[in-house]
This record gives sequence, C-alpha cells and structure tokens, in this order.
Amino acid sequence: MSVIYSFMDNSLYGADDINQTFSKLTTQGVSLFNYTDGDNPLISLNDAVSGLTYPGIELYNVNACKVVYDKENDKFSVFPGNAFMIDGSTITIDSDEYDITEQVLEQRKSSNGDIWVCFNRNIPKNSIDISVSADDSVFNSQYAVPLAKISSNNTVVDMRKFAKTKLAPCSANVISEYTMSFGTLTYKETGYERRRTILKDAFPGASKVFINGVVRDIQRVDIEAGESLTYERAWYKTVASDILVAFNMTGEGLEVWAYQPYNSAPANDWHMIVF
Repeated sequence: MSVIYSFMDNSLYGADDINQTFSKLTTQGVSLFNYTDGDNPLISLNDAVSGLTYPGIELYNVNACKVVYDKENDKFSVFPGNAFMIDGSTITIDSDEYDITEQVLEQRKSSNGDIWVCFNRNIPKNSIDISVSADDSVFNSQYAVPLAKISSNNTVVDMRKFAKTKLAPCSANVISEYTMSFGTLTYKETGYERRRTILKDAFPGASKVFINGVVRDIQRVDIEAGESLTYERAWYKTVASDILVAFNMTGEGLEVWAYQPYNSAPANDWHMIVF
C-alpha cells in the first residue's frame, strides 16, 4: 500500500498532475488544463483546485476511501481512492487497502467508545494525516475529510462526503430511481419492523431522497449502537401524510424506514429519486 500527496505547499507539479487530479471529478477523465513547456498559467495549484471543488472523496468511485472491517481477520482498512482537502491539496491511497488496524487497537487501549477516522490536512507539518482517534475534534475540523465512525462493537458507519465541483462539468449526475410498494403499514410496529428494504445499489455519496413531492435527508445513523433515526412525513397535505419515513445510509446500502404513528393503513406505491 502507498499514500500519495498532491498540491502541497512549496512543491512543484505539472500539467500531468493537474489533469490526473481533475479526472477524478469527471466521468470520462476529461482534462481541464493543457499547456506546453514554459507556460505557467497557475501561480498556486492548491488554490486553483480549492477554487474548483469542495472538499471530499472523489465522486465517481463509490468505494473510494471506504473504511471496512474484516471480521474474520479482525482487520480495519481504508480502500484505495482519492480525496480533496479544503485548501485544494489531495491525498491518494494507491492500489492496495491501507491498514489502520494498529491505530484502532491503540485507541482501544484508552477508550471503549466511538473511534473517528478521517483525512486531516496538517498545515504545520505540510502533510495530510490519516487520523484514527477516540477524540472527534479533528474529525469535525474544517481541515478534515470524514471517512467513518467505528463503534465499540466494531460496526463501521460510513461517514464519507463526496467532492463536488464548483463549476458545472460535462458529466452526468449520480441519480437513481426506485418504485416500491410496502402494502399495509401497521401502527404497532417498532424497531427493525419499520425497516422496509435496503437498496444495496444506492450511491453511497447520495444525500437526498425526493419522494412524493418532498425532499428528505439521508441520515448516517448507527442503529446497532443505539442511535436514533429522525422520521418525517412522507407526503404534504394528503390523507396519507401520517406515514413517517426515514432514510439511512449504511455499509449495506440505503435503508428505507417507515411506519404509521396512529392507525394502520395501506401505503401506495412510492416513487423515489435518490441523489
């Protein structure tokens, strides 16, 4: 495994470096810059990158920088991929998974709580660290790109945020459509009875669901660790508006939760757009 940094302070980079980096933001590897030897169109490359993209994980690789737990071998790893930091610098995990098992075990010596994993732009050291800590202060910093939360039972909650360009690229949006029917919803249902399905092919970087004319947020909640979902109405101002829904992204896919708070009633077909 290897880690590559790009656009760090006081370092030299060329057109190939720029083109390779920006190809991660487009579906067909489109080059955004092209210049000949001797030209110098950009004074500060990291400023140029930060001006064109928000921080986050590369958009079109759904497994990029994903944190996983191999239960059989008791091993934690970060998948290969690229990430863009707030100042335009980048980090690449190349070819093989990056093993963070020792870092996780070191944190377990002093804490049985949640462990937070992120990329951290360490400006004083002019580096990008792979931070694994029981302290969430670095994870929540503006200089971090979140990756995952590891619960005390070793459940990995995917917390990645995917990078988006600040300009409109010539590439497709990541949108998925689903139509589902759940039959009758019973108001007495509790716990996992309310989980209707898991959309295993949903884009991990999705943040919204458009359903029945309303937009709902996709949450990232660790149910097994006792965290609670926030439910909202599935409709506005209709006879079916008492149906409450919640959408939760996990390592398995997008969970669709729904229940009736008062009386049992049939749920019509749901047309959902995930984006």
